[in-house]
Amino acid sequence: MLEAPEKGSIPKLLLLVIAFIQGLMLLAIYRALDNHSWPWQQPVYLYPLLSFAVVTPILCLLSFVQGQILHYAKWIGIFTVCLLLVAGYTGWQLEPGDKVESSSIGFIFIWTSVIASFKALMYIQQRGSGQAISYSALFRYSWRNFLVLALSLLFTLIFWGILYLCGALFKVINIDFIATLIKHDWFYIPVLTLAHGFGVLIFRNLANIIDTIAKILQVLMKFLLPALLLIAIAFLAALPFTGLQTLWGTGKGSMLILWLQVLVLFFVNAVYQDESHIFPYPRLIHRAIYCGIALLPIYSIIASFGLYARIEQYGLSVERCWALLLWALLFLFALGYLWGIVRKQDQWVEKLSRVNITMGLIVLALMVLVNSPILDFRKISLASQMHRFDSGVTTITNLDVNYIDKHLGRNGYLTLESLKIKYASSNPEFIKRIDSAMKRYDSSQKSTKPTLQEFTQLITKSPDELQIPELLLSSIYAKENEYSLNFDQLYMIQTDLNGDGAAEYVFLKTNENWWIATMWVLVNDKWISRNMNHTQLRNQHDFGRLLKEHGVEIIKSEWQRLKIGDITFTVSEHE
Repeated sequence: MLEAPEKGSIPKLLLLVIAFIQGLMLLAIYRALDNHSWPWQQPVYLYPLLSFAVVTPILCLLSFVQGQILHYAKWIGIFTVCLLLVAGYTGWQLEPGDKVESSSIGFIFIWTSVIASFKALMYIQQRGSGQAISYSALFRYSWRNFLVLALSLLFTLIFWGILYLCGALFKVINIDFIATLIKHDWFYIPVLTLAHGFGVLIFRNLANIIDTIAKILQVLMKFLLPALLLIAIAFLAALPFTGLQTLWGTGKGSMLILWLQVLVLFFVNAVYQDESHIFPYPRLIHRAIYCGIALLPIYSIIASFGLYARIEQYGLSVERCWALLLWALLFLFALGYLWGIVRKQDQWVEKLSRVNITMGLIVLALMVLVNSPILDFRKISLASQMHRFDSGVTTITNLDVNYIDKHLGRNGYLTLESLKIKYASSNPEFIKRIDSAMKRYDSSQKSTKPTLQEFTQLITKSPDELQIPELLLSSIYAKENEYSLNFDQLYMIQTDLNGDGAAEYVFLKTNENWWIATMWVLVNDKWISRNMNHTQLRNQHDFGRLLKEHGVEIIKSEWQRLKIGDITFTVSEHE
């Protein structure tokens, strides 16, 4: 059993006070947002305030020990300042708050902040312990922090469930006080943060048990690592026979390879620590494993071809920038491990600690920098897309204004505004596309639905000269008018799916996270709609480009349907 590295007792009262203060801060922010007061719609202030209220107290709760509070507070303060600066920059990228889409930017900021905070906490704890920095200690801290947080959240949820049960029980006997109390934000927000802080105290005091759980998980990964490497090697061996084109044809080949590398590296680091003289496997299996690890750079090289092809064809996007960053990190890890294996063979784990400690600091720095102007993927992606547009590679018809609006923040908003001015008189259809992409749905107000004429003008037709029957338009509009009409793009495609010579029409609605297709058929002078199943697109914003570049293709079914009485059988396309 691993020995707890913390020196000194946990300052229980101080940590509970910190948890309670955190609850008051979160309550104040919640009240401000609920009342639409400052910093409502001012993300340049909101993001730093939320970051400070959420992250800093949790770092204190997980790290403070008696006698070293100021030492830990110094390092937490340095990290907090860095986090607040990039939070302010991220918030500024969402200005003006009522015109810039925040969902994808906020999602990226949250997860990069979580990763950066998690990495920073390990190094802060390592510094405070007074021990020499080693990967085995960092590994222990990482698992301990993860399990303490997870179990504390579970404790908080159970506590909240007990309060609800208590309220329901007393309400049955006409005592409504508890049921009413737990509905007030001034009660449940501070109480829940206090419960979470109490949970952290409980599980930090059970450090040895937490380490034992981590050890059990490590043993499980020890048995899974050879199987994972066997799959990875078998996949690599099969590629010369299948060819890379099959892999790239899925549109997901590079990302699948990168995720395979991530899994291999995670399992390797869970199984191997920096005790080079200790082999977790018999020597023969140990050698087979590090030979498999030595092949990891080959996966990076293969993935680079797919990434390069996508960037060359479509330019940089935020997703492709992240793929490049992930590729670079994995390639550096793989090269570091290969260097250790070439230098030390059986004792290659001697180099594991140095590589992991260095790369951990690099990951921490990058998670901060991607939210700063130094490595702003939104700015990089916008520059790439506009360069393709200005040079004529991307036409005005194919420019993905929806992606620019939804993912590229303030700079994307300003770019679209400048394009509206530039093409106001020469290309009104382009302006309509921009206006459609930039519209916002305000849940606090009643949405204004477009008229039939406005609705018709929003539809992209295929073919371009398509004349849509007026009765069909009226039928579609009447059906869509029952809902909020909250879409990004509309498409109408004329086709003949049953080969009877009569036209059918496919109507498509796309949004950031979904797209819906319905087929409209004329039956007895009445237009009838039928839902259509579909395979998922690689990216939602690809649809308009795919329609322009590839048009519509009708695929005839290989098998007819079999009917026996009122039972119909359809041959599945997949086994």
